[in-house]
Amino acid sequence: MTGTGYDVTQPVPFIVCHPRSGSTLLRLMLDAHPDLAIPPETMFHGVFELSRSPPPAAELPRAVLTAMMGSQRWNDMNVSADVLLDAFTGMGDKFSISEGLRTYYRLYAAQHGKARFGDKTPGHIFLIPTIAALLPEAVFLHMIRDGRDIAASMRHLWFGPGGDMRKLAESWLKFLAAGFDAATNYPDRYLEVRYEDLAVNPEPVLRRILAAIDLSFDPAMLRQHERAAERLSELGELREADGGLYATREAHQGIHRRALEPTNPDQIGRFHRDLSAAETAAFEDVAGSMLKKLGYLS
Repeated sequence: MTGTGYDVTQPVPFIVCHPRSGSTLLRLMLDAHPDLAIPPETMFHGVFELSRSPPPAAELPRAVLTAMMGSQRWNDMNVSADVLLDAFTGMGDKFSISEGLRTYYRLYAAQHGKARFGDKTPGHIFLIPTIAALLPEAVFLHMIRDGRDIAASMRHLWFGPGGDMRKLAESWLKFLAAGFDAATNYPDRYLEVRYEDLAVNPEPVLRRILAAIDLSFDPAMLRQHERAAERLSELGELREADGGLYATREAHQGIHRRALEPTNPDQIGRFHRDLSAAETAAFEDVAGSMLKKLGYLS
């Protein structure tokens, strides 16, 4: 047990992947479990980076809070800064960056009447070694999806490299490499999850994940869409570090609109509909060998 009263032997799922790989679907499915709460993307990059050069112990609680509040997604997190700081300082010399992270997740879960928690932030895939060191209980769920479908889903969105298929392919390969490094370095704390499997037949995929995080299957997880609107309502507008508007609340919630519907496989192979032959060829020119390795291309 730790200063927060949290049992660190309980595995904590961290969903990581390339954006548009189905992480929101998996988050909502896991969050539908009666014992597990997963917040919107935390983007706690600043907190994890703080661990590389932490300030003196007396300054650490406020530094961790400042790093959390510096996340682009802070307004989505729904835990009071004052409550967090009180909890941090109340630990005295037992406070650490690890305990600060656990405290945020624990308080978020408690607000939803749950004891277990996780994280869903695609970009945390590049911080897996740091997260693994800070949170030995973390289990990394690496979602993998056909990169051509990701390109079709992502090319018109405000984030990412736009419609440049070669850049999209390079991005996909970069994220995959980081995930595969985790598979090598943390084999007992790493699990691959194919979007296609989750969309077609979710129950066995969920059972495999739950076995890895010591939870039992609950049928509510297959009805995640029934709670999706409520859970996505946490998402607000996104702003740049200088305060400039990055995305409106409507746009932010809108990119997850398919999560409001029951799970179906109609997005598998969407690149056949949405990409031209030239665009598909450009993606495959860069990432063809990986597509073949993963079984997406013969």
